[in-house]
Amino acid sequence: MESLEKDILDSEGGEIVYATNVVRIDPYQQSTSLVQGAPDVGAIDHGWVVQAHSEGEEPYAVLARNLINSSGLSSTLVLNAFLPQEKRIPMYYARGSYASYHGPGVSSVKHLIYPCPHTGPNAHAFESLGTHLTLDLQGKIRFGPDIEWIDPPASDIKGNEEDSDFWTKLLVPDESRLHDMHQAVRNYLPGVAFDGLQPDYVGIRPKLIPPGGGFQDFSIRSHYPDVDAARERRGAMVSLLGIESPGLTSTLAIAEMVVEDVLRLEA
Repeated sequence: MESLEKDILDSEGGEIVYATNVVRIDPYQQSTSLVQGAPDVGAIDHGWVVQAHSEGEEPYAVLARNLINSSGLSSTLVLNAFLPQEKRIPMYYARGSYASYHGPGVSSVKHLIYPCPHTGPNAHAFESLGTHLTLDLQGKIRFGPDIEWIDPPASDIKGNEEDSDFWTKLLVPDESRLHDMHQAVRNYLPGVAFDGLQPDYVGIRPKLIPPGGGFQDFSIRSHYPDVDAARERRGAMVSLLGIESPGLTSTLAIAEMVVEDVLRLEA
């Protein structure tokens, strides 16, 4: 991460802004903005105005030709804020638990292992890639994530203190999932012992389809400030939606694809 940060800071105009909240995003069209009295910014005729607030400072706005909406659990909230009601994208959430493992049955493991998903009668009925084996940078073994559907508060991700408590409690690992995880792992590594499993960490899995809806891969979608920009493919907001497991493993590949796509759109 330090290397990637250095690449950004060393690039022309590159900046990393910490402790900053994005409070609003609006589509920008130069002709409309000039009529409304906004300054003429010349080279950018379509884009996005991002209003932000850094702690201890006055709110400010940035005009971006392209915008990458990579805001995790809030990605659909950001996108839906300016989409008409009938085009808004619903999001569903599941709790994904990981367990560390120290014990027999894995001595020959040298790489990640994904089980064959249980599909049921429909070839696309599975909801997850399964509780797989993963290795950290020290070569230690973890199993996960499993899938446990949850029902967030009606006010959703960015709610009040009570809602924050709801999400905080879900992120505390516990032993309640270990039995089911062990059964899933034994389907492809029968020598793994239950006593070797320990709760490790928990994440929230953003889903684009509800329980029982089948499998949905990552979704990368482009939206534009207006019809003209969409026709000419200028000023894209690229939204990364439903990036759950194995999203962390795929991070750099996703970033490369998004950059190449944006550059192609702007060519």
